[in-house]
Amino acid sequence: MRETTRDAANGPVAPAQNPSLLVKTGDFFGSQSKRAVFVECVLLIAIIGYVDYFTTYQWTMSIFYAIPILLTVWHGPRKTGVSLALLSTVVWYGANFYQHPHLSDSAYLWIAFNRMALLSFRGHRGRRDEEPAR
Repeated sequence: MRETTRDAANGPVAPAQNPSLLVKTGDFFGSQSKRAVFVECVLLIAIIGYVDYFTTYQWTMSIFYAIPILLTVWHGPRKTGVSLALLSTVVWYGANFYQHPHLSDSAYLWIAFNRMALLSFRGHRGRRDEEPAR
């Protein structure tokens, strides 16, 4: 049963809505210094890389590498999105290098370049989304 509060002038008032996880996350990172957000995102990339290292090549963790990039673009230093994309690519490359049995070294480098390009576009584009329109 929902609890409602009473306002003396207007009668019952609707219960307050619980903020979503996305809003709570935004509030958490928005209340910190930009340097702290950057450090936390670097640590998050390391954790994702650690998990990626222990999963097989069939289970890709690529989408998770975008999370710290987006967090730092939204709440951290704006210029670090592309650098975190490069760091994510290096961590992904190292975590998966010895696991994929079907690729040559040149094919694996090509895949790493593609992932770096996509993550870099996200890091750069996220920063441009915040700039005012001309």
